[in-house]
Amino acid sequence: MEKTMPDYEIREWNMTNLPDEILNHQFVNQAIEARKWAYATDVIRLWLLKNYGGIYLDMDVYVYRPFDCFLNNQAFSCLELNPAELYSSVRKRRKELIGIGIEAGVLGAHKDHCWITDILSYYDNLEFKNDPRYYCYYIMPRVVNRISIEKYGFKQIPVYQPLSRGVKIYPAETFSWIYKWKFIGLEYNPDNIKALGNLMPMRYACHLTLHS
Repeated sequence: MEKTMPDYEIREWNMTNLPDEILNHQFVNQAIEARKWAYATDVIRLWLLKNYGGIYLDMDVYVYRPFDCFLNNQAFSCLELNPAELYSSVRKRRKELIGIGIEAGVLGAHKDHCWITDILSYYDNLEFKNDPRYYCYYIMPRVVNRISIEKYGFKQIPVYQPLSRGVKIYPAETFSWIYKWKFIGLEYNPDNIKALGNLMPMRYACHLTLHS
C-alpha cells in the first residue's frame, strides 16, 4: 500500500498504540476478554474514524490505485454483494435481506461525521455476550445496513447510491470481495490478486475475505 499511495499517512493500529478510551469501551473490552477480536475491531474502526477521520482498511485489503478521487466525499464505502445469498433471501421473502449490504472492510469519513457517529452509538451501551445466539446483533455489516436504511436512505439494490449527509456507496467492484473467482475466469492465487487491478480498471482495492 505504501508503494501505491506514497503520499498518504499510513497507521497500523494495535493494542500497543490504541488510546485507553477505546480499549476501556465496555463492548470492546468485553470482546477482547472473550478473544473475539473481530467484534472488538468493528467498534475500534468506528471510533478511530469518528475521532481522527480518514480511510480505514482491514489488513486483508489489497490496494491497486490511490483513493484520491474519493477524498472529497464526506463519507464513503461500497456495496458488499453475495448474489446467491441475496437470491435466497428474496425467494424466501425474508424481512431482512442477506447478501447485499455495505462493505465494512473499507470505510472513509471526515472526522465526526454523523454516519459514523450514529453507527458507533449503537455499541455505546451494548454488552458483549460471548454466546453465538447474540452474535447476529453485534456483527457490524448488519448494524451499518440497518442504520443506513433507517436514517440515510440506503436501499438494498446493487447500484451506486448517494445517500443523505454526503455518504457515497459505490458499486461492489470498487473495493469489495470477488464473489466467485471462477466467474471471472481466474483462479484465486497471489498472481491473479495482483493482476486484478489491471483487468478491472474500475477496481481500486479488493477485500480478500475468507469467502472470496
